[in-house]
Amino acid sequence: MDAMLVIRHHIVTPPEPDALLQHLLQLCTYHIEVKPLASGRSGAVSGEICVHLGPSMKDTNEHVIPRTSALQYRLTESSAVFFDEGTSAGVL
Repeated sequence: MDAMLVIRHHIVTPPEPDALLQHLLQLCTYHIEVKPLASGRSGAVSGEICVHLGPSMKDTNEHVIPRTSALQYRLTESSAVFFDEGTSAGVL
């Protein structure tokens, strides 16, 4: 049986994850990290997104997006636009 469960969890006391998040990270197959820009708010960029493998993933050849290569995104009224860092001018 194949199934997927997506859990959205906010860290309320950054930078330390709470016990629930630590437990969920030990069980996950993928961990998608969405963060605001470290440099602050921008009109062209809303934040960054990374994809990490979790301990449950057996195939280490899966494609991930490490923090060093994080995709940036901009939220619009109806969707999100994703782009590589430094290329936001191409999506405006």
